[in-house]
Amino acid sequence: MKDRYRMYRRSNGTFYLEDVGCRKQESLRTKSAAEAKRLLAARNQAVEQPALNLTMARAYLSGRSPELMSRTWADVLDEMALNYHGPTATYTGVHAISVCNRILAHIEAELEHAY
Repeated sequence: MKDRYRMYRRSNGTFYLEDVGCRKQESLRTKSAAEAKRLLAARNQAVEQPALNLTMARAYLSGRSPELMSRTWADVLDEMALNYHGPTATYTGVHAISVCNRILAHIEAELEHAY
């Protein structure tokens, strides 16, 4: 399979990615060739194997903070509620559930599309 992204270096020494399909260019924000190659490989791998990307993200998160793997949306909303008071707390509680549902729907759609 042909790589979706290619890398190049501008005259100022900064490395950039270019999406071969749509020609969109994006800075890698590094002048290190080794770091730029790692970022390029990660980006191409994410396109080729999205399920592996999700598994790797879970592995990194569990290594950083094991309790994140068992956390639920209720835990997130409870934590958010501690930071707001009065009408803002009511507004945030109602709309946070709506936002969470939209995010979950988007993630589910992405996963279905990936397989």
